[in-house]
Amino acid sequence: MRSPMKVWQVITLAAAVGLLIVGPAPARAVTVNPGIVPHDARYRGLTYEQWQARWWQWAFSIPADASHPFFAGGNVLQNQTDHVWFLAGVVGSTEVRSITVPAGTALFFPIVNVECSNLEPDPFHGDDPASRSSCANGHIDRTSGLAATIDGRPVSGLDGFRGESPDFAFGPLPDPNLIGAPAGAVGRSVDVGVYLLLTPLPSGEHTIHFAGTFDEFGVSIDTTFHITTAG
Repeated sequence: MRSPMKVWQVITLAAAVGLLIVGPAPARAVTVNPGIVPHDARYRGLTYEQWQARWWQWAFSIPADASHPFFAGGNVLQNQTDHVWFLAGVVGSTEVRSITVPAGTALFFPIVNVECSNLEPDPFHGDDPASRSSCANGHIDRTSGLAATIDGRPVSGLDGFRGESPDFAFGPLPDPNLIGAPAGAVGRSVDVGVYLLLTPLPSGEHTIHFAGTFDEFGVSIDTTFHITTAG
């Protein structure tokens, strides 16, 4: 069986919006998950699906040594830029991470996610966009037990945060890299996952926890972030 390194999760905040209708009055949006961007909204001009592609481009850009964010004890603060930072969880172990983020920084992360590309062998291989999509969806279809809390408050409606990235380019890959391809290789991939996009947290201490299980591989994610927002 291939290493569970390929299946990522990381959780935390996400969004869902409900409609409350009172009598003949017009519908009024009610925020079910405060601080989580609704899945059908754009943030800084990008959709959730476009942020998914950027999340993987970030993950692939980091050398796959012991400090990679996907591994226990890894450093998630690598290669972060702009006003949206990416979080990642660890598959197959319980992980607790403490980080500090600048004020005004949004957080984007998966609870569970899988990408399939033209550079990887089965069961993560796809020669064209359609086969890559089918591959990634097939893996995410076999996940269970998804859960996320932000500052102790459960996130509702996680199924509504499932999305599929466009077919995207990644690389040139570093040496070593996550998929064992030659250094400098460039590939194409499709990602499917359940992601949350959290608007900037207030200054102070926060906790994000998320979990899920990849049933076909028999591994789970159980990751906690203790986050200090500076400023």
